[in-house]
Amino acid sequence: MALAVYARTQQRSSAAVEASTQYQRLLQITQEEIMRTGVLKVEETFLDACLLVISLMNRYEGAVYSPDSTKTKPLITSLQSWSHHDGAIAILRIWYEKLSHRPATLTVKQTRRNLVKCSLLRNLRLPRWMVDGSRFGERGSELDYDRVISQTVDLHFECTTLQQELHPAIVEAERLIMQIQKLDTALQGWITQISKGESYQRHVLTLDGPWPKKLLFSPTVYEFPNPGHAALWSQFFATRLLLDGLRLKISMSIRKGSATSSTYEQQRQAWIDRLNTTAEHLASSVPYCLERFQVKRKPSSPSSESRITFNMNEVINPCLANLVVWPLTIASSLRELDIRLQLWFRSQLSSLGKIVGEGILECAESDQWVIL
Repeated sequence: MALAVYARTQQRSSAAVEASTQYQRLLQITQEEIMRTGVLKVEETFLDACLLVISLMNRYEGAVYSPDSTKTKPLITSLQSWSHHDGAIAILRIWYEKLSHRPATLTVKQTRRNLVKCSLLRNLRLPRWMVDGSRFGERGSELDYDRVISQTVDLHFECTTLQQELHPAIVEAERLIMQIQKLDTALQGWITQISKGESYQRHVLTLDGPWPKKLLFSPTVYEFPNPGHAALWSQFFATRLLLDGLRLKISMSIRKGSATSSTYEQQRQAWIDRLNTTAEHLASSVPYCLERFQVKRKPSSPSSESRITFNMNEVINPCLANLVVWPLTIASSLRELDIRLQLWFRSQLSSLGKIVGEGILECAESDQWVIL
């Protein structure tokens, strides 16, 4: 996996060949070991090792995937890595049924988190046994957020199903909207608790000054106590985008209800405006996550006086890039967003894909990209 990432980020073909050779060898060894040992070998270290190997193979598939304008299949149906996800679910279920009475290992917890994200992208309902994050090591504020995102994944599946119905049931639509409102309230409670009262400071750059338009969606940027704090707020904005997008989809699916066309249009426009506003919050948070600017203040000056300097020529740290990959993945996948926001999110995600060595992310600007 490391060779594949190195080959992609540094454009080294020899490393790519060696990575492919080792990957094929690993596939064969893994298959032989599983067939020799069998899935009945229920040992924590063995299951952890299987989950870790699958995670690395999945990462390899993502690293070597290349955007191809000749490909017509959507990304969601053409990825070979989905088979690794299915394998991880099977092994995780064995752990759940046989070993969940023990504390979950970090590998188990991280595997489930990744599978929750994959289920959203693939529009799958979470298996009932996977819904409760506390069984997989989630605690405290992490569990609070996990409950929101896990239920959101299932709501996404239900909303998509509702959209496909010729005559959607108004009662069912209203039930889903109530659930979305409850999750939105829980999400706001989570960010209030996790941020400990610390929010962000808004800076508006003067339009006649030099500001890097390729890095910023607008002259408005948010300053946070640190990049990790900014990542939490980005996660909040992205999840809220997802919930707002679902609410908009439901309202569109019941358009033929009792509301008049003018009333419907007003409601629809209000939700679109809220969706775009939340997206602008996320866009204003991303630059600080990536340490693209610094705010310098003079000790003797009023707190309102500050000078912003941009790090335009510095290479983004891959660790910082990974902080915003998931929020950008969500934002870039919502067709209801203003087209300017969509293009900016996709451009940012594609650029970060080159930095972290993730070929799948480089597809963000193509027609193959995932639509939620």
